Amino acid sequence: MDDRTMYIMILSAGGVVFLLIILAICWDKVEPTEYGLIYSSLSKKVSSSHPYEGGRYFLFPTNSFVTFPKTVVTIGFTEGATQGVLHLTDCRRSSKPGQRRDSRWIST
Repeated sequence: MDDRTMYIMILSAGGVVFLLIILAICWDKVEPTEYGLIYSSLSKKVSSSHPYEGGRYFLFPTNSFVTFPKTVVTIGFTEGATQGVLHLTDCRRSSKPGQRRDSRWIST
C-alpha cells in the first residue's frame, strides 16, 4: 500500500467512528409513564406540536426531550381541618439562643 491509500483508509475509518458517535448521541428516550416535548438548544424553544409517548426516539443532535408525568396530581389546601385531608404544620424551634431552625411536617 502506498501512502495515499493509507491516508484515505485512516480518514475513512475516522469518519465512520465520528458518524457512529453522532448517531449514538442522537437517541433519546421517554419513559412509559411520561410524555415528552422536543427542546431545541439552538433556538431555545420547545415544540409543542407533537407530544411523544414512552419509547426511544431519534432526534437531531442539538435536541432533547422535556418530559412530564402522564398522571395529574392535584394538591388542595384548606382552611379548616376535615377528615381525610392532610395539613402542613409549621414549627419553629431553636436549640441555642439566637438560632432558629425551621421544620415542617404533615399532620392529619
